[in-house]
Amino acid sequence: MGGVAVRDRQSRRLRTAHPRLQRARGHPPRTAAGRPTALARSRRRSLRRHRRLVPDDGRLAVLPRVRGRGQACPHFPHSGQARDSHGAARWVDEPGSVGMAAGEVSMTNPNGQLMITYRCSAACRHCLVMAEPEQERTVMSVEDAVRWGLEYAKLGRHVMIAGGEALLFYKQVLAMCAALKARGVPVAFIESNGSWCRSDELTKRRLTRLREAGVEGMYFSVDPYHQEFVPAERVCRGSRIAKELFGEDQVYAPNPTLEEAGDLEIVAGDPERLREYARSRRVSFIGRAADALTGFADPVPLAGLLEQDCRKDLDVDHLREIQVDPFGFVRPDMCPGVNLGNANQQPLAELGCTQRVCEVLLLRELAERGPASLLPLAEPAGFKPRSTYASKCHLCFEIRRHLVRRMPDELGPPHAYALVRG
Repeated sequence: MGGVAVRDRQSRRLRTAHPRLQRARGHPPRTAAGRPTALARSRRRSLRRHRRLVPDDGRLAVLPRVRGRGQACPHFPHSGQARDSHGAARWVDEPGSVGMAAGEVSMTNPNGQLMITYRCSAACRHCLVMAEPEQERTVMSVEDAVRWGLEYAKLGRHVMIAGGEALLFYKQVLAMCAALKARGVPVAFIESNGSWCRSDELTKRRLTRLREAGVEGMYFSVDPYHQEFVPAERVCRGSRIAKELFGEDQVYAPNPTLEEAGDLEIVAGDPERLREYARSRRVSFIGRAADALTGFADPVPLAGLLEQDCRKDLDVDHLREIQVDPFGFVRPDMCPGVNLGNANQQPLAELGCTQRVCEVLLLRELAERGPASLLPLAEPAGFKPRSTYASKCHLCFEIRRHLVRRMPDELGPPHAYALVRG
């Protein structure tokens, strides 16, 4: 297969690019001064680095150039991350880093999340993984939970369980926890929105059994987005009884009193107060937030977003949390759909590390150059970027949503983009 020599500015070496890439380049747009625009420059950089083929079936395939394990890895700054509420967009202080909402406590231990389902009792506006009642009932098996929990232990990560709403499948979760405890890997905590806490008796019975199965604590989500769907009295009941059973230090729920949680119900129903709430906390516009909350954000010009990288987001060794979903996709907790690989095909302990990012071209390019690295893959498939987006993450999500059908292994599953219904 013939090729066209393309000069790489960084290494000053000649490489061979696929002819289809050259045709895709066309004539880059220029500024009034005659210089290529930021968008054109980003396209050219990515075209120099990516080699891709479009097979007869139309599926876009990325061919990785693998970095040997003995070779140096690109520099990834250390970065801790924190969570707010389960399965939801996290508040950020600056691009690529994650801050904490007022009054939030830090989870000091690195976590490995077993995200057992995309199904949920709510459809929160800020949900990172598009969890909702209409999602498929697919649930992680007990065998997979044990296998991947043991892999997390090898990485030095505490096992936690989340969804969706994991406790919609209470018996399955109970079996997972008991099996993990039997293998010496207790579940550090379970995330829940508390929608199942319909009575004191039911709540106490279920939490007691979970504690006996080795669960060490609970995390309840309390904010206007959850309280749009979950009555305040239920989540407060769950928090109160959990503290009685696990201890104050082993349960976290922001705005824990009934009065505080009740006020959040009012905020959820008042568009102006909800807007003020959202704007006081800059959100990562991934998942449902990309559709439901971008109207609350100040638009950011595309050119500026194309200059931002994702090094902190993909410095996996120093992320507070990574997750594996019921289909085996392993990814940073903040980046559902940016897959490090599939734990059904390769041990999770080999995937959940920064070295993995260094080895895979798509991930390495995304870390070094951010969403700009994805544009050359999306534009031939019909993606046309807008002039502004809410954030770097918003741009990345929109590109990936356009590509996921063509790149299901790298960017899937479609559930994370609400492209599948039960």
